[in-house]
Amino acid sequence: MRIDHVGLRAVTAKVRNWVGGRARRESRNKHGIVASPTGEQAQHVQLDVTPWPLYDRQADSLVPQRLLWAIADTPSGAVFDIAFSPDGRLLAEARADTTIRPRNPATGELIGRPCTGHTEEVSAVAFNPGGDLLASSSWDKTVRLWDPATGRHLGRPLTGHSDRVWAVAFSPDGRLLASSSADTTVRLWDPATRSSVGHPLTGHTGRVWAVAFSPSGSVLASGSADGTIRLWNAVTGGLIRSLAGHHGDVWVVAFSPDGRLLASGSFDNTVRVWDAVTGQLLGQPLRGHNHRVRRVAFSPDGRILASAGDDDTVRLWGLATGEPRRIGRPLTGHTCGVWGMAFGPDGRLLVSADHHGAIQMWTTDYDAVDVDHIAHTAG
Repeated sequence: MRIDHVGLRAVTAKVRNWVGGRARRESRNKHGIVASPTGEQAQHVQLDVTPWPLYDRQADSLVPQRLLWAIADTPSGAVFDIAFSPDGRLLAEARADTTIRPRNPATGELIGRPCTGHTEEVSAVAFNPGGDLLASSSWDKTVRLWDPATGRHLGRPLTGHSDRVWAVAFSPDGRLLASSSADTTVRLWDPATRSSVGHPLTGHTGRVWAVAFSPSGSVLASGSADGTIRLWNAVTGGLIRSLAGHHGDVWVVAFSPDGRLLASGSFDNTVRVWDAVTGQLLGQPLRGHNHRVRRVAFSPDGRILASAGDDDTVRLWGLATGEPRRIGRPLTGHTCGVWGMAFGPDGRLLVSADHHGAIQMWTTDYDAVDVDHIAHTAG
């Protein structure tokens, strides 16, 4: 695929028009479905057959992005988290209205009825590796398990935390479920028996906002309001090491697909990338967000790191050169803090959701572009 500078400018202008809120009035879009007053119908935006290239001169790389569909602010309120099923056929949204909403990633339309049972805000959702189990955490101090196919709650809530539960994560083999809480602890659960495993992991001195398993399942990372990341032995529960460097709460942590890197996002407005084995910080903090960082996620092939935050943007960082580099302009359009973000399982979709309930689905295809040609025309 070859894109000349005239086509590049035209596509960029159209994207900027949409970002500025004029897409609903843009009659020249090839296709469009205007969101309903309730915001529950997706607005499909086909800006052009040509994707929007995001060029990074230093990294000499491109990540074309095209908005596939968008949903305006919804009455169901904030989306705290959003997750793809492993087969990519389902999105699960953790909502402030105490529900979990299933959605079709291809169309943006809701599927069936919301999952109900939590009595306060749902803070996080996670699918098990097989996709036949969905876990959720809530401010009601519980973790719940669901059948994604039916939306039915499975058994009683998992109880034990004494304060709001902020995050959940399955181990890669699905045999463990981790949860983190404002009670400063991390707990492990057996999803099959719905019982706790071992003692709570203690040591953080502030709320524990995040948990993530390494791809091998042997290490569990947690991020806390105390500004540290702790790495735990997922089998014994012992502390491996504590990582310090952020100057604010560590809201989110994520391992790279090969397990060599650990990314963290913080209230200090930065993203940091660590050597997951040695615990050493790699390079300088990634700066660009001007407000709290709420999400970090690696693409499935490990080439891209995405971050999102309270500055209403999603930002992309290239990892191919060994040192993270910013890729192009931020993805914009949100108006109230991006708290949910995830790559699809094949890496060709990226979804973002904000604290007003708006959702945007982007397509990505960074293998389909003539990099040398774009580098020449952009430079």
